[in-house]
Amino acid sequence: MMYRAPALLSIALGLSGCTSPAMPSLGFSEMTLPRVEMFNYAIPDRSVPTQPYQLTPIEIDAIKSSLSAAYLDGRVLHFGPISGRRAADSSVVVCGLVDVPTKAGEYSGMHLFDGRGLPQGDGSFAFEPRRIAGRNAPSMDVYISCRDAGVI
Repeated sequence: MMYRAPALLSIALGLSGCTSPAMPSLGFSEMTLPRVEMFNYAIPDRSVPTQPYQLTPIEIDAIKSSLSAAYLDGRVLHFGPISGRRAADSSVVVCGLVDVPTKAGEYSGMHLFDGRGLPQGDGSFAFEPRRIAGRNAPSMDVYISCRDAGVI
């Protein structure tokens, strides 16, 4: 009597396993999903055609002095990499990194900047700074502008 209940239970489980349908299997290799453009969906291509351009040391110095001249209180700017690309109108789209100290003299880290320059006939470079990310423009706006020009 003592072994009757476990014996009946094991027989019932054994027989129920023989009659149940097989478990379905799901293979991901047979599944295909339609391609969905999750990023760039309905965003127009705003990139502008530019050509590679190597900035000369004179042009880089002109860029640095133009940005530094914008701060009339004599703050010393630290610069990172600066690069440019020639646009269709012969101007040079310039983007780079600059660290602008606060009025107290504390540096907060590099910020992306952009601007346009035009090589002059006498070998000089006329540069007009436009924006510094996080200072006079949102960071993403400056980044998108530099990316669309192909500079970064």
